[in-house]
Amino acid sequence: MHCADRKCSIREQAVECRTAEELSKRIGARMRKVEGADASLLIASSEFKEQLGVGERKEALYRFSQVCTDHAELVMSGGKMDEEWKQAAEELKREVMERNKPKKAKIAEKNIVVGPRQGWRSRSYYEFRNGATEAWAERFDWSEVQSVIFLTSLTKDSSENEKTLALVEKIAKDVTIMTILPVQFEGNFLELAAIADYWSGALKTTINARVVDPVKPVGSRQTPLILSAPEIFESRDRLIEYMELAVPDHEALVRLRTESVAEPHMKRKRVEGRGHAAASTCTANTSTPFHR
Repeated sequence: MHCADRKCSIREQAVECRTAEELSKRIGARMRKVEGADASLLIASSEFKEQLGVGERKEALYRFSQVCTDHAELVMSGGKMDEEWKQAAEELKREVMERNKPKKAKIAEKNIVVGPRQGWRSRSYYEFRNGATEAWAERFDWSEVQSVIFLTSLTKDSSENEKTLALVEKIAKDVTIMTILPVQFEGNFLELAAIADYWSGALKTTINARVVDPVKPVGSRQTPLILSAPEIFESRDRLIEYMELAVPDHEALVRLRTESVAEPHMKRKRVEGRGHAAASTCTANTSTPFHR
């Protein structure tokens, strides 16, 4: 195992080693406190080569990778090599990736709401961008979080459901309680029960997650919950109003009520404008009062 132009070398025990194999033997001799002529004689024996382990080979690969891009690429790409070297390369790659993985942002709040972007700020509302959820959960340290309300749209689109479910499962494994709260519905009202059943079935193995019934009667008129949700929560207060109907005793709702984070006035007005426009379009295109 050597670089393409054979120009790279690493000095060990006063000897220039031009291959990772040679370096691993010299490292083995040094670890056994064997020096000088004895070291040269020892590493020439086949018995000594068989005594070398992952540690010597891993150190040799690491040191050569510092000066040789061929070795670095071999380790990180999993190129062709003997089995004993492959094991050392895989361990080295895992260690490098672990040391250099992106630092996670710690969530200090114990009870939070997770959902799509709304356009306002909150210490306890963590927003994601639709279409970019695959690695979203990994950006955060969830160790302090106890309960999460996850806002989701109910849809028949299996691809979207799979993406959302994957995100829910990632978060659920790191928190104590996960509550899925439907806030939008795409489809005919008669199809709502089947979509809700899909979610209940999909979460059977996620024992700490539950779905709020989207058709449970709420308010003085006892209308289905999902019909009380706006197209967009233009403010924190509007979200609180909906959560009071859906999950009145949830800790995240209590946290939202006590927040003192000010909403940027201009940003809120822009979002409100988009929300009203979307609502108008939806009203014009609906064929039944239950179509959202």
